Amino acid sequence: MTTELRSLQPTAETGGGTYTSVEDVYRQRWQWDNVVWGTHCVDCYPGNCPYRVYIKDGLVLHEEQTATYNVIEKGVPDMNPMGCQKGAMWGQMLYAKERILYPMKRVGERGSGRWKRISWDDALDEVADAVIDAIQEVGPESIIHEVTGAQGGPMALIPCIRFIGRLGGLSMDLDGVVGDLPMGLYEVFGKIFASTMDDWFHSELLLIWHMNPAYTRIPHYHFISEARYKGAEVVTIAPDFSPSAVHADQFLPVRPGTDAALALAMCKTIIDEGLHDTAFVKEQTDLPLLVRLDNHHFLNQSDFQEGGRQDQFYFFDEKSGSVVEAPRGTLDLGDVDPSLDTRHRVRLADGKDVEVVPVFVLMRQRLEEYTPEKASEICGIHPEAMRSLARKVARLKTNILLGFNSAKYYHGDLMERAMILLLALTNNWGRKGTGIRIWSIGPMDGIGIFGIKQRPGAEATIEVLDMLDRFMETMQTEDPARTREQAAVELQYRTAGMDNTTPPAFFWYYHCGHKENWNRR
Repeated sequence: MTTELRSLQPTAETGGGTYTSVEDVYRQRWQWDNVVWGTHCVDCYPGNCPYRVYIKDGLVLHEEQTATYNVIEKGVPDMNPMGCQKGAMWGQMLYAKERILYPMKRVGERGSGRWKRISWDDALDEVADAVIDAIQEVGPESIIHEVTGAQGGPMALIPCIRFIGRLGGLSMDLDGVVGDLPMGLYEVFGKIFASTMDDWFHSELLLIWHMNPAYTRIPHYHFISEARYKGAEVVTIAPDFSPSAVHADQFLPVRPGTDAALALAMCKTIIDEGLHDTAFVKEQTDLPLLVRLDNHHFLNQSDFQEGGRQDQFYFFDEKSGSVVEAPRGTLDLGDVDPSLDTRHRVRLADGKDVEVVPVFVLMRQRLEEYTPEKASEICGIHPEAMRSLARKVARLKTNILLGFNSAKYYHGDLMERAMILLLALTNNWGRKGTGIRIWSIGPMDGIGIFGIKQRPGAEATIEVLDMLDRFMETMQTEDPARTREQAAVELQYRTAGMDNTTPPAFFWYYHCGHKENWNRR
């Protein structure tokens, strides 16, 4: 460290002396000559926490978390001061011996650790030559960019993707590469269903599930403590007694990968004990929609008429005693009272009679396999612990703090869908203090704009936003029932094949050995 510090010569303009020891730097940390704002965007989200950076003779002495955000909601703690120990020590990385300040080329065998320094010109020439060779010998699509969140942060990521795209190469999907894609949420809601972290303060029951916020949500963990201070219960569900479990009211040591069994057992308890919120289930979920028992498809308009819509579904209305169309443009049921427990026969356009039932009936049948006793054999949680927690979920405003761990499992979508079903039965989304949270990004009105802009400046940004508005209007003209959000999803769906992004699964399968090893015992 002393050798490194001797190399940190202050600039001539500052007139400072050479730092020769760690102790010298520590003494000087309280004698800064400049203070600036800073943040650390690399692989740090969703915080980008504001720091005050204290500088002496051109060197970073130390940093401290000093966010000064306004109060968002009266009566709710603010976001301040933000920050964590990783950000606070960022300045030390500038002078760490591990930091590479120039290009290096391997000169030994792979893994030998033998490298030599080369010039920037040589490094850029070698990369450019390799790119040209790949294009000439195979084609531009052989240039693959494995996208990560650590390539200088989101703002630096967009130019990289755009550069590869201009070459004709492929950039892998970021969420797919790092395994941060919560497919269960997309399958149920069609999007990431997220609230801001301060909403935890409104919760009465916080389920820390596939997350360790005491380590990974340090800037926002105080909302959990503050919610608990005013009476909320905190339950940590994890295979390990994590740092977050230390501060919880209850710890459920679920076996790895068995979370779906735990959630479904709680759902069965809620159904069996009549604790589900019937009105919420009928209005806010697909559980009242009718399903054909001959093929287990939703009953839809194309079953009754040629050219009918496949996204027009049906209820059995208890008031009229007949099959009626489910509203497409709103969740408001009006005068319709959908049945959750009926069996009915309908005649289709081809003259065939089929039996239909609500999804709720099929769901209830499926839950017969997940009594708390049966689930206990799978997940390792005592049956009465599952029943007790299920009753709390039904009674209290419940918020699931979902981390990125479930998305790493092959069947993680089923875990997440089981958790969502638990919330669906108990009126636990759409109001403060409820829901299931993971990060949410807005590419259409966020970082995605920078990949579309043709030149810098605010005027170019306005042009992109105007273009997006026109696309949205087109999507909504095609189907007036579409909300703007649904139009944005449809637009992304249609344009997915037009850019240079590709799922990493194909690369892993064909080039990384998955084809040979996937089913190997």
